[in-house]
Amino acid sequence: MRLVVAVGVLATLLLADEGFSSYAKYKVGYGFFTLGEARASLEIAPDGTYETAVEVRTRGLARRLSGDRRERHESRGRVVDGLLVPDRFEATVTYRDRKRFKGYYFDHEHQVVNEIRERCRSGECSHRSNLLDEYAPDDLLTLYHNVGARFEEKGHQRLELAAMGSDEPVVIERPKGDLLREAKRTFDTEGLYLVVQVNQEIFTSDKGELFLNIDGDRVATRAVLKRTLLFGDIWGELEEKRVKGEWQ
Repeated sequence: MRLVVAVGVLATLLLADEGFSSYAKYKVGYGFFTLGEARASLEIAPDGTYETAVEVRTRGLARRLSGDRRERHESRGRVVDGLLVPDRFEATVTYRDRKRFKGYYFDHEHQVVNEIRERCRSGECSHRSNLLDEYAPDDLLTLYHNVGARFEEKGHQRLELAAMGSDEPVVIERPKGDLLREAKRTFDTEGLYLVVQVNQEIFTSDKGELFLNIDGDRVATRAVLKRTLLFGDIWGELEEKRVKGEWQ
């Protein structure tokens, strides 16, 4: 299931203007089997506020085995100088009779983040809230939405970024040499190729390498998580896309 979330979180790499909205739906699987689906959306209001979300769920046998596991990751905040600046990031996971909630609430002026965690099982819940020692200006969703702008700032080929909700820094690069040849073998269409290397539980592969093929709207049309420990290559494929407005 974490692999379904991975594709959903990385679904759209957009730098958008006010009045922009996008929606993308993906199916995720391995070989000829479908594991689940991910839906990603971004809305930017005329007042410069935004809301972006990723919803994921399993399908078929994976749904039965996971107890109908569902996840929603949501970020809300403001657009500042073309970048998404989060005020809050919340993630909710439900399966069987269990629910897990995690929220990050940002005070960018003082570089402080408050974390709230809640766990529930059979109606009984535990709650914890604390100020974190670490600070990053992005959450996991805004980090990927802002990638396009940060690559274009100084013609970057490789970026190492931190985000609240990620266990380790996220490395994103435009592949060269052997890595570029592998990307071309992986995808049968042209576009912008990116490789994401992240060491966290959601990416259960030997190197945590996620290959992405990005189209002209900066939406990932296909993603492949390479060499996972149990399944080999896991793929995500765009099923539906809607884009309204202009990105910068």
